[in-house]
Amino acid sequence: METRVILEERKADSFKRLVPYLVALGISAVFLCVLLILRSFPSVCDSVTENVTLKINGLIGKSSARVSSSVFEIFLYIAVAIVLFFVVSIVALFASRRKFSAFRTILILSTLIVLFGCYYLFTAGFAYNRSPLETFYEDDPDYYEFYDAVKYFKSDYDSIAEAFERDENGSVVSPYTLDELNVVLKEEYGRLLGGDPFSCKPLKTLSGYFTKTGITGITFTPTGDCGINVYQPPSELTATAAHEIAHSLGIMRERDANLLSCYLLISSSDDYLRYCGYYNYYGYLLHALYLNYDKD
Repeated sequence: METRVILEERKADSFKRLVPYLVALGISAVFLCVLLILRSFPSVCDSVTENVTLKINGLIGKSSARVSSSVFEIFLYIAVAIVLFFVVSIVALFASRRKFSAFRTILILSTLIVLFGCYYLFTAGFAYNRSPLETFYEDDPDYYEFYDAVKYFKSDYDSIAEAFERDENGSVVSPYTLDELNVVLKEEYGRLLGGDPFSCKPLKTLSGYFTKTGITGITFTPTGDCGINVYQPPSELTATAAHEIAHSLGIMRERDANLLSCYLLISSSDDYLRYCGYYNYYGYLLHALYLNYDKD
C-alpha cells in the first residue's frame, strides 16, 4: 500500500515538473492558431506583409548576404541534425525507462516546431494570402490589338536573340556572373517595388536533387536567401532568379511571382534580361493568343 502511494506521489510530482513545458507548448500553439485565423483575412495579410514581413525579411536578407554560401542549405542540414538528435534522445530515454525526461524532450521539440511555424508565418505565411497583385494594364484590347502586341514582342525577341554569343549547346552565354546578376535584378526591382530583396546563391549540394525533381529554385524566408539550381541554362537561371527574388519581396503566390518576374524582364532596357523574359515566357503570349483566337 505504501509503495503504491509513493509511486502515485512520484507520478504527480513528475506531472507538476512537466507543467511549465506544457504551458509553453500550449501558449505557442494558441499563438499559432491566432496567426492562422488572422491569415484568413486578406486585409490583415496586406498589413502584416507590408509592416512586418518585409521589414523582418529585409534585416535577415542583409545578414544572409554576408555569407557567400546558401544559408538555406546550412540551415537544412543543421535542422535535420537537430531533429535526429531529439529523436534518438527520445528513443534512448524511453528505452532506459526515463519517461519523465522523454516526455520533457518531446514537449521541448514540439514547442520549437510550433514556434518556428509562427516565425514562418511572419516571414512568408501571411504573404501567401494577401490581396491579388494589381494588373499592369487596365484596358481590354481587342483581338487584333493583342495580335499586334504579340508581333511586336516577337520582333524584339528575334532581333536581340541574334546579338548574343552562344555556347556549344546553343545556349546564350550570360554576360553576368550570379553576383553581378543579383545587383542588376535588385536595381530592376527597385523601379517596381523597392524594398530589400534577397540575394540568389548557388545550391552546391542540392542542385542535383532539384534537377531530378524538376525544381529550379527556392526562396526560404527564415534564412533570408534564394537558392538557385545551378544545373540549368543561363537564360532559365536568370528567370528563376527574378522569380525567386519576387518571393523575397512578399510576392509569394507562384502565379503572381511569374507575372511580376515576366513583366520585370520584358520591360527592362537590358537586352539580356529582355531575352530571358521572352525565352521563358513567350509561350504564355502564344497560348493567350490561341485562347482568344478570332475565327472571323
